[in-house]
Amino acid sequence: MGLDSFKTESSSRKGIGGRPENSHDISDRQMDILTGMVASDSSLGKQSYGNPFIITHMTNPIYMSWLDNQLGELSTGLENSTSGKSDWSVKDRYTLRTSRDPKLEKFDWVEDGEKVIPESIRFNSLVAKVWYAGDGSMLWNNSHDSKRACFASASEHNRSIIKSKLESKEFNPSINGNRVDILCEETDEFIEWLGKPVPGYGYKWETDSYQDYVLKKDLMP
Repeated sequence: MGLDSFKTESSSRKGIGGRPENSHDISDRQMDILTGMVASDSSLGKQSYGNPFIITHMTNPIYMSWLDNQLGELSTGLENSTSGKSDWSVKDRYTLRTSRDPKLEKFDWVEDGEKVIPESIRFNSLVAKVWYAGDGSMLWNNSHDSKRACFASASEHNRSIIKSKLESKEFNPSINGNRVDILCEETDEFIEWLGKPVPGYGYKWETDSYQDYVLKKDLMP
């Protein structure tokens, strides 16, 4: 997927140029996707004027294109934002930004420069799916015959929130360093609960064999 195609898509959307936009019709599904995005890799953008927006920087164009499609007119489009690429940098960076909307103020989760996920965060399989795509991993043991899904977070508070939310869905996670681990015996059930994998991160859903996991991960853009 080339840069020109992203620019063409972006220029056809509303919200380019930094002007404040009116309120949009954001569906419950889109709000769940936004919740998972902000819980993981996205952040709330604010300026001295206008309503807030959500912005995401990632290197996986397939997943980012899926997010762009799911958000519909709320998204201003996907752009290749790579700059000053060095020879050692083998992946482009892509940026997705939503239009401004007052309803996005609910995602102002930053306190003292750190993201603090609220205890009141809505948590269902779609929120968890997007959150897992961004911050989750499938960990295999050394003999490659056992695996466990996990979420990573450097924040003790956020790890406790992840653990609590998983427990509310009758899983029995444990905190291990900067990870929240799903039990090995519950990983298949957890992946089934998440539902169909998001495009671009199918390897994180692979539970049948380590060989298939590696194959799918090697095919990742």
